[in-house]
Amino acid sequence: MSTTIDAMRAEHKLLVDHLSKAKELGCYTPAAREFIYKVEQEFKDHLKKEDAELYRALHQVAKTDTYTKNVLESFARELDAVTKDVVNFFEAHAKNSNHEHFEKDIVHLIASVEARIVKEEHLLYPLYEKRVEKAAQ
Repeated sequence: MSTTIDAMRAEHKLLVDHLSKAKELGCYTPAAREFIYKVEQEFKDHLKKEDAELYRALHQVAKTDTYTKNVLESFARELDAVTKDVVNFFEAHAKNSNHEHFEKDIVHLIASVEARIVKEEHLLYPLYEKRVEKAAQ
């Protein structure tokens, strides 16, 4: 397994762990909201890293590989929904104590993020290792 993929998997675990911790903390105190804000920043950093290290290389491969192109198009459509969930959650809960829907929203977010992670780790990462890393060797 590559160091890129290992790092992405480690970040996925950290993100899910931090979402679980945020669920436990709630959004009722300034410290809890500060933690939620920290998790939001971690999400942004992770997405930038994925774009730079994973998706950019896969898009290069997709220029000449139809299968990779189709997979990326499918992932892009799904990412729109996940991104909407992430943005909506953090807008509602990172800066204020909008706790009326916090529990429902964070459970939905965790499920959405975990589903995306499973797809990335079981389809996209092997594709990256097969198409990008083997081509580089």
